[in-house]
Amino acid sequence: QDILSWMDPLHVPVALLAMMVRTARALGNGSRRSASREIRRAYAEHGAGERYLHWPDVRREIPRALPGAHIRPHLLWRYSVVWRKQ
Repeated sequence: QDILSWMDPLHVPVALLAMMVRTARALGNGSRRSASREIRRAYAEHGAGERYLHWPDVRREIPRALPGAHIRPHLLWRYSVVWRKQ
């Protein structure tokens, strides 16, 4: 799925920056491409069943689960949620 298709228009510049950072990292020494075939296969198997929420899902589900929570997006498709028990 195209990463920009599910983003709010205001988050598109951040996503573009994140893609550039990810590409730069991949070209560096920390790339998974430089890992052995066994390591890449183990990494793929480990994450095969994982599902990550897209930004609209986060904005919809977090308030349902944690009313009054504050959600803050970060670079590289991460976010933090702060909630205080009342």
